[in-house]
Amino acid sequence: MLIKMSSGLLESPFFGDRQIHSEMIAGRHTPYYYGETIAPFSTKLQICPIHGEWTSELRDNVTRWLNNGKFNEFYSTDNIDKRYFLTYEGSPTLNVTGNNEGYIEIDFRNVDCYVRSPAFIEVFDLSTNADRVNVVLSNLGSAAIQPIVHIQKIGAGNVAIKNLSNGGQITGLTGLSHNEQVTIDPHYRTINTSVTNALRYDNFSKTYLTLPYGNNHLEVTGACKLKFTYRYLYSSV
Repeated sequence: MLIKMSSGLLESPFFGDRQIHSEMIAGRHTPYYYGETIAPFSTKLQICPIHGEWTSELRDNVTRWLNNGKFNEFYSTDNIDKRYFLTYEGSPTLNVTGNNEGYIEIDFRNVDCYVRSPAFIEVFDLSTNADRVNVVLSNLGSAAIQPIVHIQKIGAGNVAIKNLSNGGQITGLTGLSHNEQVTIDPHYRTINTSVTNALRYDNFSKTYLTLPYGNNHLEVTGACKLKFTYRYLYSSV
């Protein structure tokens, strides 16, 4: 499939639509500012077949692709470092000639107001950590991120990750078994363990690891192997 955004000058949203929440009070010239909401951004794409003709099979394939009920990862070969998660909205329009050559024009909505980087995975083997050790994770995006944290405990006990670059917030688990593997997913608020019939929510510090912009210095307590999975978030499209 070939994808075209527009001809001539390229027009696309630079940020998601921002709404300011404020209130004017009688006798006060400056409004009370409560915060803001940034809406998911939308974009319009034209999609056409590489070989020109919209066959019945191709139409069926595109229909299944568009209607899979998910926000699908999308990127262009012009910039593979920026990833969009899109789903269509409205009614896509098929424009064809008598030879079934043409394009579909589709309005897409992104999952939120951010563009993402490809996924990064950072692994640290701290099996011999007897007390505390520092590691560094970098966030080079334009917003704070929360990585998925995978812990393999070496020896029974506790694991704590203290972010010295974010006010000393601690993400940790107590009472883990030797070789137990735990995955902390901040996006779905889940904690999965390899131990059968075990729940680790009561062992959790209730704070998900958050990485503000820049280098994040993490102080890790407890012998373990750590894996962090994350994407940078970019405010500009």
